[in-house]
Amino acid sequence: MAVEPGALLAADWVGRQGEFTEVVAFLFDGGVIAGSGQLELQAEEIRSARFVSLDEAEGLLDSEAFARVGAAMRVRVVGATAYLENGLPVG
Repeated sequence: MAVEPGALLAADWVGRQGEFTEVVAFLFDGGVIAGSGQLELQAEEIRSARFVSLDEAEGLLDSEAFARVGAAMRVRVVGATAYLENGLPVG
């Protein structure tokens, strides 16, 4: 099943941390999978996937990643984009 990315929900700049270089993470609205739609995973990149609530995601993600996802979910309902630095709003 091919999914066209929707609106940009969040752009997050993450500064250099130890041996890891800085990155910019983009989160897009992936839409809704209707009925019994299945995801096709790329075995070389993804070991497993599942759908979880935002509350469940908090227990699965580190605090920075969860802040990024939470910000994206909040702006999704108003049709905006969250601009973040290390998971926190800027400006």
